[in-house]
Amino acid sequence: TVGLLGTRFTMQDGFYTDGLAERGIRTLVPDEAEQAEIHRIIFEELCVGNFPESSRRFYVQTIERLAAQGAEGIILGCTEICLIVNAQNSPLPVFDSTALHAQAAVNAALAQ
Repeated sequence: TVGLLGTRFTMQDGFYTDGLAERGIRTLVPDEAEQAEIHRIIFEELCVGNFPESSRRFYVQTIERLAAQGAEGIILGCTEICLIVNAQNSPLPVFDSTALHAQAAVNAALAQ
């Protein structure tokens, strides 16, 4: 079971949740109010280079709530989230989609 953080579209669309379910992985998302705040922080703060400690704390608290619901790891499903949440400050292991996509691109390039 993993938690998914991202824009409202990422958390509500089935791209991650459906694909993971096909592989036997359950995905949890924050509640509607948390989704709204996560979305706001991404677009109104992170995208403009503002990284308040209060926003980092909000993300960590959201991760803690997802952990209490059974999440064993967190997908950072938006490229900006890793600017304030990472393996060092998350209460759960993180799967940073930015780093994972970059690594996949390097692997693909080197395989040719």
